[in-house]
Amino acid sequence: MEATARAGHTATVRFAIDPASSEFFDPQTGTYDLDFKAAGDSDHRRLDSDQMGDLYRALLDKYPIILLEDPFAENDWDSWIKFMAKGEGKTELVGDDLLCTNTSIVKNAVERKACDSMLLKINQVGTITEALEATQLAYRSGWSVFVSHRSGETTDDFIADLVVGVQAGHIKTGAPCRGERLAKYNRLLDIEKILQDNDMKHIYAGERMRKAHNIV
Repeated sequence: MEATARAGHTATVRFAIDPASSEFFDPQTGTYDLDFKAAGDSDHRRLDSDQMGDLYRALLDKYPIILLEDPFAENDWDSWIKFMAKGEGKTELVGDDLLCTNTSIVKNAVERKACDSMLLKINQVGTITEALEATQLAYRSGWSVFVSHRSGETTDDFIADLVVGVQAGHIKTGAPCRGERLAKYNRLLDIEKILQDNDMKHIYAGERMRKAHNIV
């Protein structure tokens, strides 16, 4: 928040959190170990799902956080559903490990009202066709779609075309500090220029990124 203010972007920058909670969830105790990277095990801070939910809500109340990805473990469905019910869709609740860009899992999440956004990772599901099917299902369900790179990413820039093509509205490809990340942002600039040069109608979704596919 301080860095954003000092850079003069308080009015335009918002935050997203990806806790990747499956990494520190203990299925045996049903708790989340917030000190899982610390040495030893005796003084670790462990929270149950309700306490985790309270922690997230406190952060959401205090900071301009507009997106929360994988706040609970992929198998902790009850916590997802409970948090979603209390959140009333105010913050984009994104399923990554929970959904795996898999249509059958997305259907289950829609029916159980576990989240309201899908992280789209092509090589997570395996094919472009399946990724597009999952995207259409998410859109039909009133969800948003958040296109993402993967760890171990290359300089291939296809997901920049994908995010524009499916009108996802937002992309997750990291800070612009390495070549494999810059490639995506540079491709987005190229796409913008192509659209402008060909006088093709295009709209920058901005704060309406969650519903970019519905913007006329």
